[in-house]
Amino acid sequence: MPTSYKQVYSGLIAFALLMQLVGCVPNQRAPESTDFVDSILQNAGFIADSSGANRALIYLDSSLNGVALNGIDRVNVFESKYNVYQDFLHDHTKAILYADSMIATAIEVKADSTILFRAYLEKANSLYDAEAFKEAFQYFEKTRGLVVARKTTCDEFPFIFRIAMSLYREEMFLRAANMFSRAYAVSGNCSDENPTKHFRQQEVLSNIGLSYGKVGMQDSAIFYFDSALRFISRLTQKYYNDDVKWKEAASVVYGNMGTAYRQTGQYDSAKLCFEKSIAISEDADRNELDRQFNMLKLADLCLYLREYDSAFALIKQSEQLHEVHKADRKASDNLEYEYRRSQVLHRYYSMVGDNVKSLNYLTLYDSLKNKRSLQVSKIQKNDLLEGINNFSREKDLLSLQKDLKIRKQQNVILFLTFVLSLGGLVLIIYLLKQHKKKYQKLELKNQKITKESAEKEQILKRKMRQDELNFIALIENTDDFLWSVDAGYRLLAFNNAYREYNYQLFGTYPEIGKREIANDREGTLYKLVWEGYRFVFKEGKSCELTGKDFDVSGQEADIEIRLKPITNQTGDVVGVSCFRRDVTESKKLIRGLELSNEHLTSIAWVQSHKLRGPLSTMLGICNLILDDSVPAEQKDELLVNLKEKAEEMDQIIHELVGMTEKGR
Repeated sequence: MPTSYKQVYSGLIAFALLMQLVGCVPNQRAPESTDFVDSILQNAGFIADSSGANRALIYLDSSLNGVALNGIDRVNVFESKYNVYQDFLHDHTKAILYADSMIATAIEVKADSTILFRAYLEKANSLYDAEAFKEAFQYFEKTRGLVVARKTTCDEFPFIFRIAMSLYREEMFLRAANMFSRAYAVSGNCSDENPTKHFRQQEVLSNIGLSYGKVGMQDSAIFYFDSALRFISRLTQKYYNDDVKWKEAASVVYGNMGTAYRQTGQYDSAKLCFEKSIAISEDADRNELDRQFNMLKLADLCLYLREYDSAFALIKQSEQLHEVHKADRKASDNLEYEYRRSQVLHRYYSMVGDNVKSLNYLTLYDSLKNKRSLQVSKIQKNDLLEGINNFSREKDLLSLQKDLKIRKQQNVILFLTFVLSLGGLVLIIYLLKQHKKKYQKLELKNQKITKESAEKEQILKRKMRQDELNFIALIENTDDFLWSVDAGYRLLAFNNAYREYNYQLFGTYPEIGKREIANDREGTLYKLVWEGYRFVFKEGKSCELTGKDFDVSGQEADIEIRLKPITNQTGDVVGVSCFRRDVTESKKLIRGLELSNEHLTSIAWVQSHKLRGPLSTMLGICNLILDDSVPAEQKDELLVNLKEKAEEMDQIIHELVGMTEKGR
């Protein structure tokens, strides 16, 4: 081993021995009483309310300096600082750090589950406010687990609600809709006299509608919006008739329903919903920003319906309302309004033929769009940088507060460490400088590549997510069965109709990657399906199959199945896509038409052959009767023959009527 490395090795051993000796020094002061710490925390709360959050933090640090704290006291101190950063300073990054310290300390001292429950909840709330929705979802789940363990089912409702909100903000809309539905079901365990429960329930119904609307399932969205409105109407008539908060809720739901109706092309209903939303929010005198947005939505709908005067009047009303309230709003809200207004005005002037103003507002719209995107990026960047800069400092501070013994002896440790490891540090610094220059250029290049890759990855993720949502909406909006299999007859994909049908038949749901169990069924049709798979893989061509099978209600039905090959880039068949349709009604209709045609043919034959004979005879007899040269005795005989032919014709007519009724 070289001499320089021996020196470094010796220095590190000496430093480790010193740390052990310092750690053996006994604590010189006993912990203070919990009552003393409680009084300090109570005073800090008063100071935060009266003199400001920063002074409360200074008071806490100065009052507890040199005080040895037990585990529960440390948790309470961390919670006090958490409340200052979360509720007063709105610094969610630091609040999350203190919540982490609460969790670590509570686990270390094996605190009661109530304390751990509180720590998990406070971290989940901070993460949610910081828009870290995925992590917030995890901690809300942990909190809900503690609630379930304590068997307080009503308390489970708000946590399921926040979990659903986290999923919605992460754009996992179908999972969010399912979790909102679960929250609504759990809310039934709460008391009917609980006003918070009532307000959350209508919000849950509305959020289910929003979730379905995001994936294009507008009919389901409208159903839940309507359910929310009926729920609000019932509750306001019974409990909250004059509560403007409930009026505001109804206004929001009407606005969302108007958007859903427009997406489905029901423009009159959409217009009515927007008008109701505007009227209700004006009556409640709250949420002016939402009223302005709905005015712009209604104006845009009027433009689509070519009601230009109404659209322009709505735009002007929203502008007047904006001038009154813009000074009291956040800059981001004002930017969002200007962004939407410029878009609608561009469309208005384009449709009325004022191309100059249309171009001006289009330019303004593009500028605001870029500014809006930059604002979001800037907020995310600032949050990231602030978190990086503060993390190390806050971590050191919390570590010092956690262990008073290390904090009191810090200066001694740093001094002795410097003396014992000076030689080793010099060597290390020298080696680091030699390598630093070599890797600086590579590091800069790597950072640039990483940044570009991250941006491209985000764009690709958004596109993939949108494509996924479009694909889900496409395959789920049909009652026909869609599925696909690979060369091993394992399922690659299927829609919900196929999934539920398999469950009804076999009592279990199909799974991606497993063999298609439907082909295990006895029956001619599925034997043909199996042969069809082989044909498609062998020939690389599509095929159609027909036969008898049971429909979703258990009745025998005529079924048509189409199989098409799935190929890769080289043209090899790697799977089969399958489409199954119930054609029972179509076949019944075709058979009915064939029978009707046969009856019509029979009737035509009777008319052209049987009926023609007696009719011709009757015409001839009539001509003889009218002839004066025919004797009277012969005419009497002709009349008898005429009657016989008439009766024969009547019999044929009865036969025709019978055939007609049979054809029906």
